[in-house]
Amino acid sequence: MLTQSPSKTLIKLVDLAVVPAAVLVFTKIISILLLNAVLGLSWDVKTFSDAFFGVKLSYSSVDELTLVISYSNLFMLFAAITGAVLTLLKLFYLHPTHIKPSVVLKLAKSDKLHYIQSTFHLYHEAIVWCVFLIVADVIILINYVQNLTYNWILGFSMICTLFLVFILVRTIDRDLSIKNIKYK
Repeated sequence: MLTQSPSKTLIKLVDLAVVPAAVLVFTKIISILLLNAVLGLSWDVKTFSDAFFGVKLSYSSVDELTLVISYSNLFMLFAAITGAVLTLLKLFYLHPTHIKPSVVLKLAKSDKLHYIQSTFHLYHEAIVWCVFLIVADVIILINYVQNLTYNWILGFSMICTLFLVFILVRTIDRDLSIKNIKYK
């Protein structure tokens, strides 16, 4: 009986998804703790066996809960935007097909040629960060539907995600056009 191994792309995507997932979860948890400490809110964690995550934050008012969830969503969104922007910058400036020779020389002199990564790696990393931007949008949307986050945070997250995904799609399209011109 033959067993098929997972594709190289799927393995790469899963491998690249670990860091963004950890960053978003870590940012969400730390921002909740920091907001509670800075604002001096009294809160409690309750556990439920029938809940999806089994944990619920309890505050003295719904306004406090909305404030904490809204701004923790905003911090989580900023973390996802930062990761996506850094990856897109790598795609623009450290992509092997259009890196300037002067940059290669500077990287070689400082023994940092490992910053130049393959097209395969850069595209996958950018796609993973954009997917996590969409995941952050879904989380914010769910919280908005439950009246637990402000509408301007939802609007800001949707606009940022659409803009960054558009830039990624344009970059991929540009690179494919360059390759088609090269090989004709």
